[in-house]
Amino acid sequence: FFFFFFFSQFFITSDTMEGRVSQVTISSLVVMKIVKHARENPNTPVQGPIVGLVVDNKLDVSDCFPLPQRNDLDEQTNNNDNDENNSAQLNLQGIQTAFLAFNRDVHGDSFSVGWYQVGEMGSFFDKGVAIDQYTFQSNVKESVLVVYDPNQIEQNKLVLKAFRLTEKAMSLFDKLKDPSKPVSSEMVKEIGLTYKSLFEEVPVVLRTPPLARVMMLNMVPESQLSNEFNRLDSSSQGFQERDVNFLMGNIDDLGHEASRYTQYRRTVFRNQDKLKQIAESRVERGLSALPRAELEAEVGATEPSRLEPMLLNAQIANSSSHMAHLGSTCLGTLYLNEALESVSVDEQ
Repeated sequence: FFFFFFFSQFFITSDTMEGRVSQVTISSLVVMKIVKHARENPNTPVQGPIVGLVVDNKLDVSDCFPLPQRNDLDEQTNNNDNDENNSAQLNLQGIQTAFLAFNRDVHGDSFSVGWYQVGEMGSFFDKGVAIDQYTFQSNVKESVLVVYDPNQIEQNKLVLKAFRLTEKAMSLFDKLKDPSKPVSSEMVKEIGLTYKSLFEEVPVVLRTPPLARVMMLNMVPESQLSNEFNRLDSSSQGFQERDVNFLMGNIDDLGHEASRYTQYRRTVFRNQDKLKQIAESRVERGLSALPRAELEAEVGATEPSRLEPMLLNAQIANSSSHMAHLGSTCLGTLYLNEALESVSVDEQ
């Protein structure tokens, strides 16, 4: 993700917006743009910036715009190598800056307050997303990540959630200074960060103008309003299979991270005497003591970052919660179908 690096001139300063937002209000126009972007790029984690304002401790998202895919830009740029003006217009920085400038010219909201991501719920918990969100929240404390799951539309469910990094997660990245650096276990223990306290969800409210709601009611035939028996459909095999495969992949990755950490601890344990000798030798020579990470690096022991296992745990917890919710919904539908079937048999 590259787009957030170019929004510094369009960020609202944190001094003008105090406190953390308690609610995210999203315009129906924003929802339609995100859904359209997802449908035009199936099975692709597309994203784009969102703009809006903070009013009464509530974030009002009024507009967004999709970013083209990097591969498409590179291909078009290669086809126009001789035209420097076209190449300049096709880069992401020019597209983003131009959009926000146009919004500002027509007196629309032109302040970046976050970004949206299209993907399955749980799959967005990775290091890149965490670093991107940290960059946004460092400039605007109220920035959020809006996640849209296109697969849930198949079950007539609009799943749109907003997330942000917690105060503990922000403190961790602030302490790192460089978010790309590995996170040590000592830092995690000192801050008290767990996978549950990495991201937090912000309530989302959809805002639709009254005239638009009236128009939608007139567009839907009365037969569809009164006879919606498709809600009794309890088939969810495709979703469950996808969730199980995703869960198994995350568990395998978590096991790999655990084996890496175990190997690191074994290396440190085998070289305890050597580490002690190195530390004493530096004291005898009047040198300052090395930090633990640098001292262990002398014997070839490098602690794996603890951020990736926490993100994997967050993905596993999110997938498990989604599977539990889907299972309870299917069971409720099954009991309702059995009740209706028994009533119809009694009447016959």
